[in-house]
Amino acid sequence: MFAKITIWTIIPILLFSAQIASAQSKDSKAGELENLGNGIFLEVIAAKYVTVIADTPEGVESSSEEWVVIPATFETITKTIVIQDPYFELQVTPVTLAEDGAVLQSAQASLIEIPAVTKTISRRVVKTPSRVVKRTIPSTYNPGTRRKKVSEAAYVFRDEKGTEIKRYEDPLFAMRFIEQLPN
Repeated sequence: MFAKITIWTIIPILLFSAQIASAQSKDSKAGELENLGNGIFLEVIAAKYVTVIADTPEGVESSSEEWVVIPATFETITKTIVIQDPYFELQVTPVTLAEDGAVLQSAQASLIEIPAVTKTISRRVVKTPSRVVKRTIPSTYNPGTRRKKVSEAAYVFRDEKGTEIKRYEDPLFAMRFIEQLPN
């Protein structure tokens, strides 16, 4: 019923796994031939994949609305105000007399202009008040993607001239072919 497993059935499996792993490793080049001995070479062709857009509309989001606060805008107004109006002052210089009563300097009157006193005042005023508006966010479509296998990995056995002897897509069939090879 059960096949008898011996060391001789496990060793080819391990050797084949090592050959496939070395052929598929990043260090090996695509299409590189692995010498199996007796003039037979193994070429491992990696499976090919493409990225496709998923068929289901899972990525569709309906449009939504949100409330947005638009802040107030301000402007600075600068004014110059008059604290005291300009005016004229009469300045009188009295007579200067000598000790004996003689006039040294006669009396004088002059009109002096006193300028206005002003002050500059700056203040911020609201240009447009803050407000709350409803904004509609349009719907978006983000389709999901998935990897799709285009072709299976292939295990191609070739002779010394490069002619294809056998091609397998199943690694177990390829391993059985290797086991049947003469040593």
